[in-house]
Amino acid sequence: MAGALAEQAAIRLRDLVKSYMAAFEEAYGKNKFRFKHHQLLHLPDQIYARKRLLICFVLERKHYLAKVALQWHKRLRSMSRGGINGMLLSQLRLLENPGWESQLLHPVPYQHIAASLDAQHAHISRTMRWKGVCVKSTDFAFLNYARTYLVRVVACVAWKPYGGLSEERYGLIIKRCGRVRSTGTASVWRVDRNCSLYCLVDEPVLQAAFVKQGDDADLIEVLH
Repeated sequence: MAGALAEQAAIRLRDLVKSYMAAFEEAYGKNKFRFKHHQLLHLPDQIYARKRLLICFVLERKHYLAKVALQWHKRLRSMSRGGINGMLLSQLRLLENPGWESQLLHPVPYQHIAASLDAQHAHISRTMRWKGVCVKSTDFAFLNYARTYLVRVVACVAWKPYGGLSEERYGLIIKRCGRVRSTGTASVWRVDRNCSLYCLVDEPVLQAAFVKQGDDADLIEVLH
């Protein structure tokens, strides 16, 4: 995420942080605020100023890679060098298969759709990573931040257009959902029975928080 898209995300994040801080104070009181909450206040401005979100090492309890690299060393003399070597190797493994790279997981050839897309080849899968987010069949997901475009994912598709410099393209086979009514934090949708191909460009994929089947087989209730 960079440029104008990062600026829009920073503005939206600023509003979300403000709402979160107010809710946190109401729930736990001012005495429960910690330094990380102060850092969170600065995050939107940092993203807006740099036009991107910089990803750094995580130095708190969730940095399991450092723990794995160091846990086998019992001598202080070998801990420093062995820990650095272990961290470098773990970073190399991540870079060989980066989590932020969009790709199909366990793809199989799908030549039936390649001709209609004027593609050299095409693949289909139940699961993919898109902009760092895991997407899989049967998911209900919003394809915009306003949460007005809801789809049910049937399958994930990738294809390589003709042309030596053409990058691989990605898409979703979906069933579109039409909104019936909305109640603020929840909404009711009717799932289309026909499938269509949605070509991904730079859309966000926001998983629905909770989905409940309605009395009608085609109706679902979604929590935002």
